[in-house]
Amino acid sequence: MSPEPIEITLVRHGQSESNVTGRWQGHGDSPLSPEGRRQAAALAERLRGAHFDRLLSSDLQRAAHTADAVAEVLGQSVERFQTWREIDVGDWEGLTREEVAERFPDQVAALQGGQTIAIGGAESWVDLAERARRAYERLLAELQPGDKAAVFAHGGVIASLVGLLFGVLPAKPRRLGNVSNTAITTLRIEGGEPALVRYNDATHVAPLTSWGQERLEGGATVVGLVPESFAYDAETRAHEGGDLRDALAGLGRERPGDRLGLTIDEDTWRRYAHGILGRAIPLGPVRGATHVVVSEHGQTLADLNVG
Repeated sequence: MSPEPIEITLVRHGQSESNVTGRWQGHGDSPLSPEGRRQAAALAERLRGAHFDRLLSSDLQRAAHTADAVAEVLGQSVERFQTWREIDVGDWEGLTREEVAERFPDQVAALQGGQTIAIGGAESWVDLAERARRAYERLLAELQPGDKAAVFAHGGVIASLVGLLFGVLPAKPRRLGNVSNTAITTLRIEGGEPALVRYNDATHVAPLTSWGQERLEGGATVVGLVPESFAYDAETRAHEGGDLRDALAGLGRERPGDRLGLTIDEDTWRRYAHGILGRAIPLGPVRGATHVVVSEHGQTLADLNVG
């Protein structure tokens, strides 16, 4: 018999005070905001009764306190590690995007041009991805077949690790939306190979991710791709066949700034997700909604298999 798969759940921290003020925080130790504490409590309720053999977190308090809220409900303890910290942004620490653009225009231009640079003189996104990969591989080596672990970390860490593990490279239009506060991303590892079971699931906080909601309010169309048995909370119609990407583009033109659902079969969902991600990565079975942001810039998966 094959060994049981290992499952690693990656969770972003709740909203921090720096998130509220729009300041780069990196290794800075910004606390949770009141909304962040509410999000952490909602996350804890969602995970009540879940089984994890280990709980780990970044040692920064926004992640550690989110982990503590879950640990209290589960009656477990949390291990804290510097290796799961957010990217170190060096001299950008504590600055707004406007202040960064004013003080470090050359760095901003280099990043926008796709160059790999040390942000604020500290870490590059490549550095972060490699650090996250080392932390992931160390954890994986310490787990036994059938074990489940939860890691409470940061948006940049989670996005960088997912991108590295599955070869989802930066592209325009972007392939995956920003990771929301307290969103859950689940990896299932069999034979050392990871599968992406779900990505960016923050439905315990709101029906859409914060990034998806922002795009919706900005005039994009958000379509929830759902299996027939899934109870979706918006107007839902059936996909009538043909190329799904074309169908979604048509909905974008027909329903700008609106949200609706589209029922599809699993094979169609899988082919579409592979097309958006740019490669046939291993995915878990479809069991929830996958929200697609459709705009004049293209189509992006705001999340995957959520709810």
